[in-house]
Amino acid sequence: MIKVFLSDHRHDLSMHENVGEISVKILTDALPEGGSLGDEETSTHCIIHLRPDELANLNETASRRFRKSKMILCVTTRRPGYAAQLRQHQVLMDGEEARFILYARYVDALNDGRTIEAFYKTSVAEAEAIVKGEWKNVPADLRRLFYKAPSTCLSALAILFQGYLAAHAEYRGEKDWNDADLHEALEQMGWNRYRTQAGQSLVLESLGSQKERVRSKEWFLTPFMAPKRSHQDPTFNHLAFRNRVLEEWNDLDGSAPPELLEKLLRDFEKTEPELINSPQFIATAYLEISARLRRK
Repeated sequence: MIKVFLSDHRHDLSMHENVGEISVKILTDALPEGGSLGDEETSTHCIIHLRPDELANLNETASRRFRKSKMILCVTTRRPGYAAQLRQHQVLMDGEEARFILYARYVDALNDGRTIEAFYKTSVAEAEAIVKGEWKNVPADLRRLFYKAPSTCLSALAILFQGYLAAHAEYRGEKDWNDADLHEALEQMGWNRYRTQAGQSLVLESLGSQKERVRSKEWFLTPFMAPKRSHQDPTFNHLAFRNRVLEEWNDLDGSAPPELLEKLLRDFEKTEPELINSPQFIATAYLEISARLRRK
């Protein structure tokens, strides 16, 4: 049966509902059936926010204070947080039994009850995978607490979307879109605010002439190609690219990507993807990705 000890060095928990800035209610609501709060000597799980000096001697602290705990989760505020050298996952051996000290790299994930439930259910095999950094063997709900894949593809797509929208903002010919539909995305980019200075345009006059270029698949996919390859190269693995983008999205908080992003990725595989010719669609996709990256 799971018994959880909660401790924050800054507060008496009987007086203040705070453990590393995470509500005690959130932590206790996710307890499995039959689970309960316990004391530091008898609990099977600990969620603790320690002082740096305690953290530096955590092996000793764990042996002295948390003698029965099999899973010890250290949480920290985001700023300034624990020094990197003090945040190494550890395995302590108690006879033949392993005890794990794990560090919440992304403590905000504990605001999601699914992540807390996953921690309470962490198996020895999963804890060992966390210590070794074998993230494919760690469930997504639990992985969000310890690891996030670099959002390189999402960030690159956001930049490419910006270029696409900037070219359309500067286009002076006949338009097949409504400028009003691009306004929010251009404001988010800061385009309308910084495009001029002292009455002088800071934009290349030729930018508007790039409309057709940015509508091509080459504009979107070439940055992800090997050098001197094109998006028509049969060795380009569209499925692998699509899965990588979706994995990055999922790693941010585990939720499903928006349908428009999945549709855009599927359209990249078509000979003439219609959605690349829709600035309104790209503007919406940009806002979705931009908001997602800011939450990372």
